[in-house]
Amino acid sequence: MHRKLTMSGSIRYATSVLSLGLFVLSFVLVSGCATQTVSAENAPMRFQIQQRALTPKNGPRDIEEAALQTGDILLSADDNDWISLGIRLVSLSPVSHAAVYIGNGNIVEAVRSGVLLGTVTGMRDEQTVIAVYRYPNLDDTQRDSLRQIALWHVGNRYSMVGVVLQAPFMLTRRLCEMPVFPGQVRYGCYHTLGVIQMPPLDTKGLFCSQFVLETFRQAGLPLTDAASRWVSPDDIMHMREGDVPSFNAKFALEYVGHLKARPPQTDPETAETLFVTRQTP
Repeated sequence: MHRKLTMSGSIRYATSVLSLGLFVLSFVLVSGCATQTVSAENAPMRFQIQQRALTPKNGPRDIEEAALQTGDILLSADDNDWISLGIRLVSLSPVSHAAVYIGNGNIVEAVRSGVLLGTVTGMRDEQTVIAVYRYPNLDDTQRDSLRQIALWHVGNRYSMVGVVLQAPFMLTRRLCEMPVFPGQVRYGCYHTLGVIQMPPLDTKGLFCSQFVLETFRQAGLPLTDAASRWVSPDDIMHMREGDVPSFNAKFALEYVGHLKARPPQTDPETAETLFVTRQTP
């Protein structure tokens, strides 16, 4: 009888440990905490926060269309669209869409019907929130190149395959963001999972963030060395100044302002992700 009770207790204990482990794993997958270290001898350890909110800590800067420059990146979300809500739920992000401004009130974006030429006015009517980011120090030649390449993509089809593959990739890559993993290990983990989970099955279609990255890459202005099909609108957002990019960013994007902001009382952007970095003296 004593042996049976002991065995029963062991089973309960093992079950409890397993349940706790699954809970911790689930928490890691959902929270997306990651560790990034900057190699520098005798550098003190400090904590750096990956900003989950689209709105800067000092509040949004409202801008008008006249403030836009060719090559600006528009990140947005539509609270009334179920696909937008689904993408934000999986990626834990305030944004689900990305577009490129090409001047004269026009944008180019990859949507479900393909890569299309649209207008800023139309985007403002459709989206709930729009924030604008800028690649630093672009000259007129580079802006013109971005405009021409973006227009060249108009008519390409939308990559539904890429979007479908993005969902499980965004979930499983949370394993790479466990606090015990330094930055370079995390990037290597992303790369491994990306190769396995995001193969180039659709070489002609583009989804929204993939279109943005390909436009900049083909203009000789890569945002990151990661494959464009691995990158989501949320990843582009984290390439901004004062944030911690999920992938290696070539340059920090400048926050220009909000073309459209959510009312403060309804703004859900409050979550933050903790990163650990070493700061040089």
